[in-house]
Amino acid sequence: MLRNVKRKMKLGLPLLGLLTFAGYVSVETAAYNGRLEGPEALGTLEARVVVQSAALGFPIRVAVVDGLLAVIEESGGPAVHLIEPTGGSIRSLGGRGDGPCEFQNPFSIDVDGEGTGFWVFDVTLGRRTHVVPSGRQRLEWDCSEVLNLRSDAFLFGSVWLPDRETVVSLGLQSTGRLAYFDSAGRLLRVAGDVPGAEEGTPPAVRQQAYQGELKRKPDGSMLAVALRNAGWIELFSPDGRRVGTAQGPEDFGPVYQVLNRDAGPIMEPGFGMRLGYVDAATTDDYIIGLYSGLAKGQVRDAYMGRQIHFFDWSGEFLGGWRLDTPVIAIAVSEVDRTIYALRHDPVPAVVAFDLPDLPALIAGFEWAEAPGSGR
Repeated sequence: MLRNVKRKMKLGLPLLGLLTFAGYVSVETAAYNGRLEGPEALGTLEARVVVQSAALGFPIRVAVVDGLLAVIEESGGPAVHLIEPTGGSIRSLGGRGDGPCEFQNPFSIDVDGEGTGFWVFDVTLGRRTHVVPSGRQRLEWDCSEVLNLRSDAFLFGSVWLPDRETVVSLGLQSTGRLAYFDSAGRLLRVAGDVPGAEEGTPPAVRQQAYQGELKRKPDGSMLAVALRNAGWIELFSPDGRRVGTAQGPEDFGPVYQVLNRDAGPIMEPGFGMRLGYVDAATTDDYIIGLYSGLAKGQVRDAYMGRQIHFFDWSGEFLGGWRLDTPVIAIAVSEVDRTIYALRHDPVPAVVAFDLPDLPALIAGFEWAEAPGSGR
Protein backbone atom coordinates (compact mmCIF):
# COMPACT_ATOMS: atom_id res chain seq x y z
CA MET A 1 0.00 0.00 0.00
CA LEU A 2 1.31 3.45 -0.91
CA ARG A 3 0.21 6.41 1.15
CA ASN A 4 0.09 9.82 -0.50
CA VAL A 5 0.42 12.76 1.85
CA LYS A 6 1.38 16.35 1.09
CA ARG A 7 2.81 17.90 4.22
CA LYS A 8 3.61 21.42 5.35
CA MET A 9 5.75 21.80 8.45
CA LYS A 10 5.70 24.71 10.85
CA LEU A 11 8.11 24.62 13.78
CA GLY A 12 8.27 20.86 13.44
CA LEU A 13 4.52 20.28 13.81
CA PRO A 14 2.78 18.56 10.85
CA LEU A 15 -0.19 20.12 9.11
CA LEU A 16 -1.62 17.33 7.01
CA GLY A 17 -3.83 17.07 3.98
CA LEU A 18 -4.49 13.88 2.06
CA LEU A 19 -4.04 14.11 -1.70
CA THR A 20 -3.87 11.52 -4.45
CA PHE A 21 -0.59 11.86 -6.27
CA ALA A 22 1.79 9.29 -7.65
CA GLY A 23 2.59 7.09 -4.70
CA TYR A 24 4.95 8.98 -2.42
CA VAL A 25 4.89 11.53 0.39
CA SER A 26 5.86 14.95 -0.93
CA VAL A 27 6.96 17.93 1.14
CA GLU A 28 6.53 21.60 0.34
CA THR A 29 9.82 23.34 0.99
CA ALA A 30 12.08 25.88 -0.63
CA ALA A 31 14.54 24.51 -3.17
CA TYR A 32 17.88 23.75 -1.53
CA ASN A 33 20.93 25.21 -3.22
CA GLY A 34 23.54 23.56 -1.02
CA ARG A 35 24.58 26.82 0.67
CA LEU A 36 23.86 28.27 4.08
CA GLU A 37 23.23 31.95 3.42
CA GLY A 38 21.84 35.02 5.11
CA PRO A 39 22.56 36.27 8.63
CA GLU A 40 22.87 32.71 9.97
CA ALA A 41 25.98 31.99 7.85
CA LEU A 42 29.05 32.69 9.97
CA GLY A 43 31.53 31.49 7.36
CA THR A 44 33.34 28.32 6.36
CA LEU A 45 35.34 26.08 8.69
CA GLU A 46 38.44 24.42 7.28
CA ALA A 47 39.37 20.88 8.26
CA ARG A 48 42.77 19.74 9.38
CA VAL A 49 43.63 16.05 9.32
CA VAL A 50 44.18 14.38 12.69
CA VAL A 51 44.87 10.95 11.21
CA GLN A 52 44.02 9.27 7.92
CA SER A 53 44.39 5.59 7.15
CA ALA A 54 42.66 2.75 5.36
CA ALA A 55 42.82 1.00 8.75
CA LEU A 56 39.87 3.16 9.84
CA GLY A 57 37.66 1.16 7.47
CA PHE A 58 34.23 2.79 7.10
CA PRO A 59 34.04 5.01 10.20
CA ILE A 60 30.53 6.07 11.25
CA ARG A 61 30.64 7.54 14.80
CA VAL A 62 33.16 9.36 16.98
CA ALA A 63 33.30 10.46 20.63
CA VAL A 64 35.77 12.29 22.85
CA VAL A 65 36.63 10.05 25.81
CA ASP A 66 39.15 11.06 28.47
CA GLY A 67 41.39 12.88 26.02
CA LEU A 68 41.14 10.20 23.32
CA LEU A 69 38.98 9.88 20.22
CA ALA A 70 36.87 6.71 20.08
CA VAL A 71 35.76 5.74 16.57
CA ILE A 72 33.47 2.90 15.50
CA GLU A 73 33.32 1.56 11.96
CA GLU A 74 31.30 -1.00 10.02
CA SER A 75 33.48 -2.32 7.19
CA GLY A 76 34.03 -5.72 8.80
CA GLY A 77 37.45 -5.17 10.36
CA PRO A 78 38.13 -4.19 13.97
CA ALA A 79 35.04 -2.34 15.11
CA VAL A 80 36.53 0.16 17.58
CA HIS A 81 39.55 2.45 17.25
CA LEU A 82 41.20 4.73 19.83
CA ILE A 83 43.16 7.68 18.48
CA GLU A 84 45.21 10.44 20.08
CA PRO A 85 43.83 13.85 19.03
CA THR A 86 47.42 14.89 18.32
CA GLY A 87 47.50 12.33 15.53
CA GLY A 88 49.06 9.37 17.28
CA SER A 89 48.77 5.74 16.30
CA ILE A 90 45.47 3.93 15.85
CA ARG A 91 44.74 1.26 18.47
CA SER A 92 41.98 -1.14 17.48
CA LEU A 93 39.87 -3.91 18.99
CA GLY A 94 36.66 -5.76 18.42
CA GLY A 95 36.51 -8.51 15.85
CA ARG A 96 33.24 -9.57 14.24
CA GLY A 97 31.14 -11.96 16.29
CA ASP A 98 28.98 -12.11 19.38
CA GLY A 99 31.60 -12.98 21.98
CA PRO A 100 33.39 -10.72 24.47
CA CYS A 101 34.79 -7.60 22.79
CA GLU A 102 33.14 -8.63 19.52
CA PHE A 103 30.53 -6.81 17.44
CA GLN A 104 28.30 -7.46 14.46
CA ASN A 105 26.90 -4.02 13.73
CA PRO A 106 28.24 -1.31 16.06
CA PHE A 107 26.10 1.77 15.62
CA SER A 108 26.48 4.33 18.40
CA ILE A 109 28.80 5.51 21.18
CA ASP A 110 27.70 6.73 24.60
CA VAL A 111 30.42 8.15 26.89
CA ASP A 112 30.08 6.71 30.39
CA GLY A 113 29.29 8.73 33.48
CA GLU A 114 32.90 8.83 34.66
CA GLY A 115 34.11 10.05 31.27
CA THR A 116 36.87 7.43 31.22
CA GLY A 117 35.17 4.84 29.03
CA PHE A 118 32.31 4.46 26.59
CA TRP A 119 29.46 2.16 25.66
CA VAL A 120 29.15 0.80 22.12
CA PHE A 121 25.65 -0.20 21.05
CA ASP A 122 25.34 -3.06 18.55
CA VAL A 123 22.00 -2.86 16.73
CA THR A 124 22.13 -6.47 15.53
CA LEU A 125 22.89 -7.95 18.94
CA GLY A 126 20.82 -5.37 20.85
CA ARG A 127 23.79 -5.17 23.18
CA ARG A 128 25.73 -2.40 24.89
CA THR A 129 29.42 -3.12 25.55
CA HIS A 130 31.36 -1.01 28.04
CA VAL A 131 34.87 -0.29 26.71
CA VAL A 132 37.40 1.08 29.21
CA PRO A 133 40.98 1.74 28.09
CA SER A 134 43.45 0.71 30.78
CA GLY A 135 47.14 0.20 31.41
CA ARG A 136 49.90 2.74 31.75
CA GLN A 137 49.59 3.93 28.16
CA ARG A 138 45.96 2.87 27.80
CA LEU A 139 46.95 0.13 25.38
CA GLU A 140 44.80 -2.49 27.13
CA TRP A 141 41.03 -2.86 27.11
CA ASP A 142 38.39 -3.97 29.53
CA CYS A 143 35.13 -4.76 27.73
CA SER A 144 33.78 -7.45 30.04
CA GLU A 145 30.70 -5.45 31.08
CA VAL A 146 27.78 -5.87 28.68
CA LEU A 147 24.08 -5.05 28.80
CA ASN A 148 21.57 -6.80 26.55
CA LEU A 149 18.47 -4.68 25.92
CA ARG A 150 15.44 -6.97 25.81
CA SER A 151 13.02 -5.59 23.26
CA ASP A 152 10.92 -6.98 20.44
CA ALA A 153 11.50 -3.73 18.53
CA PHE A 154 14.60 -2.87 16.51
CA LEU A 155 16.66 -0.30 18.43
CA PHE A 156 18.87 2.38 16.87
CA GLY A 157 20.94 3.58 19.80
CA SER A 158 20.89 4.17 23.54
CA VAL A 159 22.17 6.42 26.33
CA TRP A 160 22.38 6.19 30.11
CA LEU A 161 20.39 8.58 32.28
CA PRO A 162 22.25 10.30 35.15
CA ASP A 163 20.99 7.74 37.70
CA ARG A 164 23.07 5.15 35.80
CA GLU A 165 20.25 2.73 36.45
CA THR A 166 18.18 3.55 33.36
CA VAL A 167 18.99 3.27 29.67
CA VAL A 168 16.94 5.19 27.08
CA SER A 169 16.74 3.97 23.50
CA LEU A 170 15.26 5.13 20.21
CA GLY A 171 13.72 2.39 18.09
CA LEU A 172 10.86 1.06 15.99
CA GLN A 173 8.46 0.28 18.84
CA SER A 174 4.79 0.64 17.92
CA THR A 175 3.98 2.83 20.93
CA GLY A 176 6.12 5.53 22.49
CA ARG A 177 8.99 7.47 20.97
CA LEU A 178 11.53 6.36 23.58
CA ALA A 179 12.03 3.00 25.32
CA TYR A 180 13.35 2.81 28.90
CA PHE A 181 15.32 -0.16 30.25
CA ASP A 182 16.67 -0.96 33.70
CA SER A 183 20.29 -1.80 34.48
CA ALA A 184 19.58 -5.48 33.76
CA GLY A 185 18.25 -4.67 30.28
CA ARG A 186 14.57 -5.25 31.10
CA LEU A 187 12.08 -3.01 29.32
CA LEU A 188 10.44 -0.73 31.89
CA ARG A 189 8.16 1.45 29.76
CA VAL A 190 7.86 3.54 26.62
CA ALA A 191 7.19 7.27 26.58
CA GLY A 192 6.61 10.16 24.20
CA ASP A 193 4.35 10.42 21.17
CA VAL A 194 5.35 8.65 17.96
CA PRO A 195 6.19 11.48 15.51
CA GLY A 196 4.17 12.23 12.41
CA ALA A 197 0.42 11.97 12.01
CA GLU A 198 0.05 10.43 8.57
CA GLU A 199 -3.38 8.84 8.68
CA GLY A 200 -3.30 5.05 8.60
CA THR A 201 0.51 4.82 8.60
CA PRO A 202 1.68 2.20 11.15
CA PRO A 203 3.57 3.75 14.08
CA ALA A 204 6.65 1.57 13.50
CA VAL A 205 6.84 2.86 9.92
CA ARG A 206 6.61 6.44 11.16
CA GLN A 207 9.36 5.69 13.66
CA GLN A 208 11.55 4.55 10.77
CA ALA A 209 10.73 7.63 8.68
CA TYR A 210 11.53 9.88 11.65
CA GLN A 211 14.62 7.99 12.73
CA GLY A 212 17.43 10.01 14.26
CA GLU A 213 20.40 10.24 16.57
CA LEU A 214 19.59 10.16 20.28
CA LYS A 215 21.83 12.45 22.33
CA ARG A 216 21.92 13.33 26.02
CA LYS A 217 22.70 16.73 27.51
CA PRO A 218 25.91 16.06 29.48
CA ASP A 219 24.25 16.93 32.80
CA GLY A 220 21.39 14.56 31.93
CA SER A 221 18.60 17.12 32.21
CA MET A 222 17.49 16.90 28.55
CA LEU A 223 17.47 14.50 25.60
CA ALA A 224 17.60 15.38 21.91
CA VAL A 225 16.76 13.39 18.76
CA ALA A 226 18.42 14.82 15.64
CA LEU A 227 16.14 13.76 12.78
CA ARG A 228 17.92 12.21 9.83
CA ASN A 229 15.17 12.92 7.29
CA ALA A 230 13.87 16.27 8.54
CA GLY A 231 14.96 19.81 9.26
CA TRP A 232 14.55 19.84 13.03
CA ILE A 233 15.67 18.25 16.30
CA GLU A 234 13.22 16.89 18.87
CA LEU A 235 13.71 17.87 22.52
CA PHE A 236 12.63 15.66 25.44
CA SER A 237 12.73 15.73 29.21
CA PRO A 238 14.54 12.75 30.79
CA ASP A 239 11.18 11.07 31.49
CA GLY A 240 10.28 11.11 27.77
CA ARG A 241 7.95 14.11 27.53
CA ARG A 242 8.32 16.06 24.30
CA VAL A 243 9.18 19.57 25.50
CA GLY A 244 10.15 21.38 22.32
CA THR A 245 11.62 21.50 18.86
CA ALA A 246 14.91 22.92 17.62
CA GLN A 247 13.89 24.10 14.16
CA GLY A 248 16.68 24.53 11.63
CA PRO A 249 16.80 27.14 8.86
CA GLU A 250 15.03 24.82 6.39
CA ASP A 251 11.61 23.37 7.10
CA PHE A 252 10.96 19.90 5.68
CA GLY A 253 9.88 16.45 6.78
CA PRO A 254 10.34 12.87 5.57
CA VAL A 255 9.30 11.88 2.05
CA TYR A 256 8.42 8.19 2.01
CA GLN A 257 6.05 5.47 0.96
CA VAL A 258 4.61 2.56 2.89
CA LEU A 259 5.23 -0.82 1.30
CA ASN A 260 3.58 -4.03 2.43
CA ARG A 261 5.92 -6.99 2.77
CA ASP A 262 5.29 -10.52 4.03
CA ALA A 263 6.87 -9.56 7.34
CA GLY A 264 4.72 -6.42 7.56
CA PRO A 265 4.71 -2.82 6.30
CA ILE A 266 8.01 -0.99 5.88
CA MET A 267 9.14 2.53 5.08
CA GLU A 268 10.59 3.10 1.62
CA PRO A 269 12.28 6.45 0.90
CA GLY A 270 10.30 8.42 -1.67
CA PHE A 271 11.42 10.58 -4.54
CA GLY A 272 12.89 13.74 -3.12
CA MET A 273 13.65 12.37 0.37
CA ARG A 274 16.16 14.79 1.88
CA LEU A 275 18.74 14.26 4.57
CA GLY A 276 18.51 16.56 7.56
CA TYR A 277 20.60 16.14 10.72
CA VAL A 278 22.85 13.14 10.14
CA ASP A 279 24.53 13.47 13.55
CA ALA A 280 24.76 15.79 16.54
CA ALA A 281 26.96 16.59 19.51
CA THR A 282 26.01 18.30 22.76
CA THR A 283 27.41 20.45 25.54
CA ASP A 284 25.59 21.62 28.66
CA ASP A 285 24.73 24.83 26.79
CA TYR A 286 24.33 23.83 23.15
CA ILE A 287 23.22 21.26 20.60
CA ILE A 288 25.46 21.12 17.54
CA GLY A 289 23.74 19.50 14.57
CA LEU A 290 25.57 18.09 11.56
CA TYR A 291 23.37 18.98 8.62
CA SER A 292 23.16 17.74 5.03
CA GLY A 293 20.02 19.21 3.45
CA LEU A 294 20.61 17.29 0.21
CA ALA A 295 18.20 14.87 -1.43
CA LYS A 296 19.15 11.23 -1.61
CA GLY A 297 20.68 10.66 -5.02
CA GLN A 298 21.37 14.36 -5.57
CA VAL A 299 25.06 13.67 -5.00
CA ARG A 300 26.84 10.41 -4.22
CA ASP A 301 27.53 11.32 -0.60
CA ALA A 302 24.30 13.14 0.26
CA TYR A 303 24.32 11.26 3.60
CA MET A 304 27.30 13.39 4.65
CA GLY A 305 26.91 16.64 6.56
CA ARG A 306 28.13 19.88 5.03
CA GLN A 307 27.11 22.36 7.73
CA ILE A 308 27.05 22.58 11.50
CA HIS A 309 24.13 24.32 13.20
CA PHE A 310 24.12 25.66 16.74
CA PHE A 311 20.99 25.59 18.94
CA ASP A 312 20.50 26.31 22.60
CA TRP A 313 18.53 23.83 24.71
CA SER A 314 15.39 25.95 24.45
CA GLY A 315 15.43 25.08 20.73
CA GLU A 316 16.51 28.48 19.39
CA PHE A 317 18.60 28.34 16.22
CA LEU A 318 21.68 30.51 16.76
CA GLY A 319 23.64 30.16 13.53
CA GLY A 320 25.83 27.82 11.56
CA TRP A 321 28.95 27.29 9.51
CA ARG A 322 29.61 25.64 6.21
CA LEU A 323 32.25 22.90 6.24
CA ASP A 324 34.93 22.73 3.57
CA THR A 325 34.65 18.93 3.39
CA PRO A 326 31.69 16.54 3.84
CA VAL A 327 31.75 14.51 7.07
CA ILE A 328 29.55 11.76 8.49
CA ALA A 329 29.82 12.26 12.25
CA ILE A 330 30.96 14.81 14.83
CA ALA A 331 32.07 15.05 18.46
CA VAL A 332 32.89 18.18 20.42
CA SER A 333 35.72 18.87 22.86
CA GLU A 334 35.13 21.94 24.98
CA VAL A 335 38.64 21.75 26.41
CA ASP A 336 40.47 22.25 23.12
CA ARG A 337 37.63 24.14 21.40
CA THR A 338 37.45 21.66 18.57
CA ILE A 339 34.84 19.72 16.67
CA TYR A 340 36.20 16.36 15.56
CA ALA A 341 34.62 14.67 12.54
CA LEU A 342 34.87 11.60 10.32
CA ARG A 343 35.60 11.86 6.61
CA HIS A 344 35.49 9.02 4.06
CA ASP A 345 37.15 10.44 0.95
CA PRO A 346 39.73 10.33 -0.49
CA VAL A 347 41.04 8.23 2.45
CA PRO A 348 39.14 7.46 5.69
CA ALA A 349 40.17 10.14 8.17
CA VAL A 350 39.51 11.86 11.45
CA VAL A 351 39.54 15.61 10.88
CA ALA A 352 39.23 18.59 13.20
CA PHE A 353 37.56 21.97 12.82
CA ASP A 354 38.95 24.69 15.06
CA LEU A 355 36.11 27.01 15.95
CA PRO A 356 36.84 30.72 15.72
CA ASP A 357 35.72 33.16 18.38
CA LEU A 358 31.97 33.36 18.08
CA PRO A 359 30.44 36.72 17.16
CA ALA A 360 27.64 38.42 19.03
CA LEU A 361 25.14 36.24 17.13
CA ILE A 362 25.76 33.56 19.76
CA ALA A 363 25.70 35.81 22.79
CA GLY A 364 27.14 34.44 25.99
CA PHE A 365 28.75 31.37 24.43
CA GLU A 366 31.94 30.52 26.30
CA TRP A 367 34.23 27.58 25.73
CA ALA A 368 35.80 25.91 28.73
CA GLU A 369 39.39 27.05 29.24
CA ALA A 370 42.02 24.40 28.64
CA PRO A 371 44.36 24.14 31.67
CA GLY A 372 47.35 26.35 31.03
CA SER A 373 46.17 27.28 27.55
CA GLY A 374 45.80 31.00 28.26
CA ARG A 375 42.82 31.03 25.89
